[in-house]
Amino acid sequence: MSASIASGHSNQPLGTIQPDLNSVPLFKHNIQVILESVIDLQNIARQTLRAIQNAYHPGSLPAQTAATIAALKQNLELLADSSAHNGVGALPVLSFPHVPPSNGNSTDPGSVPPEDQMITDATRSIQILFERLKRVQDGASNVANLLLQPTSNTT
Repeated sequence: MSASIASGHSNQPLGTIQPDLNSVPLFKHNIQVILESVIDLQNIARQTLRAIQNAYHPGSLPAQTAATIAALKQNLELLADSSAHNGVGALPVLSFPHVPPSNGNSTDPGSVPPEDQMITDATRSIQILFERLKRVQDGASNVANLLLQPTSNTT
């Protein structure tokens, strides 16, 4: 049995250091990579939209439109896959406006709500889902009771 197996370490050569997967610099780098991928995806989406809008114009090639759609699908899958594997996909998706609001209003869709508001919203959502589930269970219980009642045959 080798020393690396006995010590519980992987079979990495001695002297190599694995990066900390939870480090802030690595996470910032992952966010930057995802942002670049999103920008590329937006450009391909615009190209695809133009190709679809011009599909019936003279000189438009259906094969080129199909290739653009395929590229869009592929880049979308790559973005989803990479964001799921590097931890960035766990972040909430917020839209950020191009121009910050001048009046200091924090109700724009790009602002992050305060933590107590997020807790209140989450609690309210959980309560609504719980009540919905309770109604479904009550309905299922009523149906089960009706199905279990003996039927009376009066002929």
